[in-house]
Amino acid sequence: MFYKILIVIFLTLSIFIFTGEAYLRNFSSYGVEYFIEFELGVKKDVESELNFIPYDALDALLKGEKDSAHESSQNGLRACRIIVLGDSVACGGEMDHRELKFSDQMKEILRQNYPDVNFDVLVCAAGGWSTTQEVIAYRKYCQDIRHDLVILAYCQNDDAEAYQRIRRIGGRNVLAFYKTGVPYISLVPFNKFFTEKLLIARFINEHLIKLLQRCRLSFYIGHCLIRDDKIYLAFRKLYTLTRSKNIPVLVAVFPHLTEKSYAHDARISGLIQKWCKEFGWGYVNLQKPFKGYGLRALRVNLRDDIHPNSLGHRIAAEVIAGELQQTAVIKNIVNSEKN
Repeated sequence: MFYKILIVIFLTLSIFIFTGEAYLRNFSSYGVEYFIEFELGVKKDVESELNFIPYDALDALLKGEKDSAHESSQNGLRACRIIVLGDSVACGGEMDHRELKFSDQMKEILRQNYPDVNFDVLVCAAGGWSTTQEVIAYRKYCQDIRHDLVILAYCQNDDAEAYQRIRRIGGRNVLAFYKTGVPYISLVPFNKFFTEKLLIARFINEHLIKLLQRCRLSFYIGHCLIRDDKIYLAFRKLYTLTRSKNIPVLVAVFPHLTEKSYAHDARISGLIQKWCKEFGWGYVNLQKPFKGYGLRALRVNLRDDIHPNSLGHRIAAEVIAGELQQTAVIKNIVNSEKN
């Protein structure tokens, strides 16, 4: 009798998990393609805290770029089109809208050095994107755009992101991507494993964690972080997509703007440099150039150790443009003009 009860409990739990997981992954009920950056702070209007770009909006934004001429500009010059993939840093996050992000400044530097070439820089980025989402966006929107080079702006907080979180926005549940670890309850056996695998486990955890916090037991709450192998898989996917059309890639690594993360950033940068060598990509690490100016001095505000200010974007533009001038892509374009 005891074993029968165990079997019934097991089957009931299995059915509950299967049904719950199927429901949460039923994207007619949940928003599937929202990439959301959650800004810290308490506001009355929850939606005002969110900065998101749905895929359809991004599609409309890039549609004109797909149809525009690539071979020549209005001045009849040879064009070099560069696609920049990134997150809020690539968008110039938190800066004044009148200030130029690194991609704009980089374009001006290249134009000054090569007046016979028209440099066209297309930024495909959104706040909260991880490398995984950036590669998805590249595959979905940028592959059909004629381009000569891809710059991947890797932000060092990408190793703690790309997790779906369940949020209720505008009266409905949405599946959102957050640049943070997904919480799990360390007190519960295998909770971390199931939290990484199942949305239903995350859904249950979010409610249980609220209860633990009310009981002041928050020290039992941990956070699942994305593993290095998942970052590598995103790089590998981009390699596959660009290799098919012989598109060169340059990875620019943006560090945290705090000394506390220096060792962590150095470790991740070392891995990325190793992967770039494996794929035959260009590589730029902005950690040393940024540190030379003082990491805190490059913050857009004192509380933000992610987003660089206009000076930080200027430094990034100069370093990346300097590296680009050494790439075969730029040299081939310039040589073709001279010939």
